Amino acid sequence: MPNYASDIYSLGVVAFQMLTGRMPFDFASADQLLKAQKEGMSIVPSKLRNDISPSVDNVFEKALSYNAADRYPKARDFGDALFNALNLSPNPEKAVEVEGIGLKEDKKISLPSSS
Repeated sequence: MPNYASDIYSLGVVAFQMLTGRMPFDFASADQLLKAQKEGMSIVPSKLRNDISPSVDNVFEKALSYNAADRYPKARDFGDALFNALNLSPNPEKAVEVEGIGLKEDKKISLPSSS
């Protein structure tokens, strides 16, 4: 049954694909895919792109957790965590682009806090 947890998972898959150009889980059969989802990500974004901080990996591991209760409780929480992790680019001269916004260390953007 679709709910907030499945929405967070779907958002995580789309964001992963946008950042890396590939799916977080890519297998030929449904059985292989289910097994890979249960085991967790075998390849993380920071291994696919050297301009992405390992903290981004943690955000995706939580968003793509097999156990729905381990995912972010709100899409805003996922978005904030991803934005902050992307802002920690290990290689500032290679800033990560998110919807046309450069995320260099000298160009921080404040988001309004959610209440």
